[in-house]
Amino acid sequence: MSEQKLVRELDQIEIKQTSPIRFKDDAINKIRKQNIVWNKRTDIFIPFKVSKDSHQKGLKLRVFKGALGDKDTRRVFYVQYWFDGRAKRYRLGDYSQRFGKTECDDLLKEVFKNHTDPETGFWIKDPNETRKNEARIVEKPDTTTAKGYTVNEVIEAYCGAPLDDVEAERGFSKDRRDGYRAAKHAREWFRSMVGYNHRDTLVRFYDDDDGYGVAEFRSNKHLRIAKPLTWRDFFRKYPPGRGITKDRVYYNRRKKQTYTIPASKNYCIYDADIRTSNTGENGEDVKLLSLTAKRAFPYSVECKNAEQHIGLYKNFKQAKRHNHREPLLVIKKNREPALAIISLDHFFELIEKDD
Repeated sequence: MSEQKLVRELDQIEIKQTSPIRFKDDAINKIRKQNIVWNKRTDIFIPFKVSKDSHQKGLKLRVFKGALGDKDTRRVFYVQYWFDGRAKRYRLGDYSQRFGKTECDDLLKEVFKNHTDPETGFWIKDPNETRKNEARIVEKPDTTTAKGYTVNEVIEAYCGAPLDDVEAERGFSKDRRDGYRAAKHAREWFRSMVGYNHRDTLVRFYDDDDGYGVAEFRSNKHLRIAKPLTWRDFFRKYPPGRGITKDRVYYNRRKKQTYTIPASKNYCIYDADIRTSNTGENGEDVKLLSLTAKRAFPYSVECKNAEQHIGLYKNFKQAKRHNHREPLLVIKKNREPALAIISLDHFFELIEKDD
């Protein structure tokens, strides 16, 4: 074979490999770096034969020269687009058995839909900037939607009790720094949240080698309370409202006098006078834990949220349309007592007036 004939065959191969190819897996597999005359280039872009009016416009295949001893050919899908007065390229993915023609086309449809004008087809957003923002911007958790936990459940979880049967972390963590509170500070937080109660006698705090406070459970032989095994067992032994310290009254027989040791006037958050019932707890939905609360709010509350009350709301709106006065709905059923229904805001106003 003469030198002139060899040069002619190499030119034909170069033209064949760099000319547009069909957007098919079999055509892509035929692209080999051994069949390309690289000269001083390290990579080339081979366009695909696609419609100019579709989302595939500008789709190209980038082929890399690679190392001398590397037999595999690296091929990468790119789409070339016009944005901000200049031509740009966006990398779609490496061609492989998992990412072929179909996967590339599906990804290109999504990119084209999110970054182009549906009417004109012009690129109005840069997909490269979108990819950078996804890697740079950290999504913050949504704190506007309430989780539905009660205050007591949050206190139990902060101490170390599991929440929703999920294993909890070590309790009494710091607010703005990593780590946990020291024994002194953990004891103060414990007293304000669940203290001023006989449950104080079942736990003590000490510092570990890192200076973090560790809770140690113990029993109370005087009150005949066994040692709690976990924080959940601890709060089971002393639920809200139980074990609140009271004035201690004793009689001195020698002096024939009665002495009173007043209890602390402080109350912890966990033993509030009123609380909502937990999920699955029997009884009324609003728990009144003290005699003062029962006197101030002499009602037994049951809360329901159901679509079956549509008829009651329609009748209540009818009573509201009569005039400007406060609406009152009275309902009656055979062999059942009559019921009066008013708005919750008006009910609270009546409670405040009584106080």
